[in-house]
Amino acid sequence: GADMLAVACLPEALQLRAAFSDAPILVMGHTPGEYAAEAVRRRVTCTIFDHAQAEALSAAARAMGTVAVAHVKVDTGMNRLGLKPDQFAAGSGEGSAAALLARMAALPGLKLEGIFTHLALNDEASDAAQFAMFTRLLDDASALGVRFAIRHVCDSIGLMRYPDYRLDMVRA
Repeated sequence: GADMLAVACLPEALQLRAAFSDAPILVMGHTPGEYAAEAVRRRVTCTIFDHAQAEALSAAARAMGTVAVAHVKVDTGMNRLGLKPDQFAAGSGEGSAAALLARMAALPGLKLEGIFTHLALNDEASDAAQFAMFTRLLDDASALGVRFAIRHVCDSIGLMRYPDYRLDMVRA
């Protein structure tokens, strides 16, 4: 009954794919570019956070005559993995994180289906600041015509603690 299955790495996704041939599967961790073709071939949604990863998926999908699906990971404070909006200019200018999302979204053979962050869950004020950073990036990207069908922030703790942050999907 789950809408999507999520795993940490591509080998876990491939094990699930063997058991669930049609289930949407998201790899939430890093998938190295050399494995992009396998992910595309097996219809696994990858997490990306830079242009090189987007290009690898785009190239693999174009070579197979298909479309690769990805979610973009935004690092708003967990400091584990993801595009860091504060490393870019604010807003939707050419050097902004939103502009990077637009460049990735424009790649042929690549569909940016989703975007997400993990809250660090340090305290309520920090979590609110992280959520605000994430939603600002969504607004800036939208101003450039980049919209995501699935936006997700909450893991199990966030799901219980912050009902307003649930957006389109939760990761229970």
